[in-house]
Amino acid sequence: MVDTTSQNKRQLISQESMFRQSRHKHVSDPIHGLIKLPRLTQSVIDTPHFQRLRDLAQLGCTSYVYPSANHTRFSHSLGVYHLANKMLNGIDERQPEVEINERDRRCVGLAALTHDLGHGPFSHLFDTFMHRQRPDLPWSHEAQSGVLLDDLLTEHQLWGKDGLVEEDVRLAKALIRGDFRQHTQEKRFIFDIVANQTNSLDVDKLDYLERDSYSLNIDAATSTERLLSQVRVFPTTPDNWSGLCYHCKTAFDVFEVYHTRFSLFKRVYTNTVVKAIDAMMLDAFQAADHTMRISQCVDDIPTYIQMTDTLLRDIERHPNPEGDKGMVRAQKIINDIRCRRLYSTTNEIVICKSHKTPGLNKLICMTEEEIVDGVQRTAIANGITIPADCVVVKKGKLDMSMKDVNPVDCILFWDNINPEPYKMVREQISATIPGQYVECVIQVMARTRRPDVKDRINRAFKLFVGSYDRRAIEDNQSTPKMKRTEPTSRWTGATHTTGARSTPVRLFQPNRIKPDTVMFNDKRARLEELEEAGSPAFEDPPMPGEDEPATPTMSPNPGEGRGFGQGSTHGSRVGCAVYLPSAFNTPRPTQERTD
Repeated sequence: MVDTTSQNKRQLISQESMFRQSRHKHVSDPIHGLIKLPRLTQSVIDTPHFQRLRDLAQLGCTSYVYPSANHTRFSHSLGVYHLANKMLNGIDERQPEVEINERDRRCVGLAALTHDLGHGPFSHLFDTFMHRQRPDLPWSHEAQSGVLLDDLLTEHQLWGKDGLVEEDVRLAKALIRGDFRQHTQEKRFIFDIVANQTNSLDVDKLDYLERDSYSLNIDAATSTERLLSQVRVFPTTPDNWSGLCYHCKTAFDVFEVYHTRFSLFKRVYTNTVVKAIDAMMLDAFQAADHTMRISQCVDDIPTYIQMTDTLLRDIERHPNPEGDKGMVRAQKIINDIRCRRLYSTTNEIVICKSHKTPGLNKLICMTEEEIVDGVQRTAIANGITIPADCVVVKKGKLDMSMKDVNPVDCILFWDNINPEPYKMVREQISATIPGQYVECVIQVMARTRRPDVKDRINRAFKLFVGSYDRRAIEDNQSTPKMKRTEPTSRWTGATHTTGARSTPVRLFQPNRIKPDTVMFNDKRARLEELEEAGSPAFEDPPMPGEDEPATPTMSPNPGEGRGFGQGSTHGSRVGCAVYLPSAFNTPRPTQERTD
């Protein structure tokens, strides 16, 4: 005889589990696979505030150079939400004594999901636009995310849903900022998950590095699964825990995360064409601001919600009934972008801060406006004619997330022997990790495609930089002497020593590099100018056995010799300014015969 009571009970339990399962949705993601979305998460996603992220490109103008880099802030936000939950679940499984509760999951998930809610058109480009148009307004997309989150919850009546209260939202905003100072009673490690202000290793970075690399077709060296599977926390006080700690075996994986970030900035985000389009977009927004009041939209939430990357089309379609000159200029700039008539990059330098070059250190601290003003003043002082408002400068500092500090020095590690977390020095991880962690890149552009104007801007910029590089000028005034030795003869075994006078290394000499100075990307240097300056780079090289040993020299034409052409990544593209010892330029020691 069948027990109807137990059968009905099993049916009720089965129906309840099916109901709970039906309250969750899953979305497919090319990076992380299936992403589980609970009810509260679905309610936040299904709002105009969040849906606008579909129309915000993650990489701004980069898709104009890398066509496949067209992923959006929408997919990135879902990926960050997934990784945040995955990290919490992993800690909870490995360390149940931490007692991660539903409130922790709710607040961390809400912060991860909405951390980019306040981004404007073309992402970080809009931040720069706001700082220029309204410098007195302390505006940031992080603060704007908090404003939009409050309006989202109020407008769609989500307060109280799944236990969401005002204190939870206040904590979520702090998690977006990574600010734990006013929330000392909360678990310390949850502030390191979304926006880690201690060492900058968080799920936001892990997702965009993987997602950007995937869209750019660049192999990423990040090991997200390995890192998340090895993270732990340790007790610091009877009622609190440490920040996130990683296993010592993942130390080099941690370094690769920072190195991948630097690599993407170097290769993609600061690409000269990308930055040229950025400059044109910025000029177009500033020109159209008087008529369209773009910078005022941040004060009105309903208007700001409509502000997406479609702003470019809005400027193009604007009828401009009053015939505003700024709007006409903005439409012309956008048309030039469409027709690929871009600003021309005349030069690019890379500077590293050093105590040996105090002048260049001052150049690093200058703003873009100050460099433009300095180039124009230098041109006037040297009789070089440059049209007004023709010089554009883009300056950025490329680092590994922690400015001039090795970010791995700020990571806590653990192993199976030591009961307490600890830090590792650079030599413990790898002897090949560099000692320089930041560089300054200055790109000079012209708002014209006329070759003569570009050459004049290039010359004025070189003179301007040279006025700060005092060390290079002093070096050019001396002619030190040194002994140089030819390799041993393969026929007689004898060595031939000559007293060769070394020519002084000049700042803009295109085939040598000078320590602690700058590196120029001067594609348009003319042979006549260099010959007039007396550059030793273009002197006829001595024949072997005369005054100099046989060493490779650069051809007078930057496009000839050693295979360095205009499209190459060497030679004419990156003019050298640092003298690096190598097998070609390092004197070999004198070898004496023993017989």
